[in-house]
Amino acid sequence: MKPLKLMRMSAVMGAVALLAACSAASLNSGAQQVMVSKSPAPKSCKFKGMVTGAQGNFFTGPWTSNKRLTEGSTNRLRNEAQKIGANYVALLGSHASSSYANGSGGQVGVQLQGNAYACPPSAINE
Repeated sequence: MKPLKLMRMSAVMGAVALLAACSAASLNSGAQQVMVSKSPAPKSCKFKGMVTGAQGNFFTGPWTSNKRLTEGSTNRLRNEAQKIGANYVALLGSHASSSYANGSGGQVGVQLQGNAYACPPSAINE
C-alpha cells in the first residue's frame, strides 16, 4: 500500500474512533426497565449487590459532552443492575472527574455508584 493512502486510511480510522468515543455507552435491551433513584429502595425489595457505571477517561473525555458522559454512565449502571437481576438502583453517589493535564481543564468522566435491588413491580410503580 502506498504511504499516502495508508496515512489517509489511518486518519479516517482515527476520526471514526474519535466519533465513537464521543457517543454515550449503549443501553442493553431490557435495561431501560431498571429504575435509578436517589430514594432508598422500597422495603419489599431484595438487595442484589453494588453496581457502578462509568464513562469517559483522560483521552476520550475531552471530546465527549457532559450530557453524553452522564448518559453513558447511567446506561452502564442500568446494564450492570440488569445483569445481576435487579430492577431498581438506589444511587449512593456520583463523581465527575476533570483533568488539567491534557489541557482541557474540563470534565473528562462521570462515575455513578448504587445499590441494586430486585423489587416487586408493584413496589416501584407506586
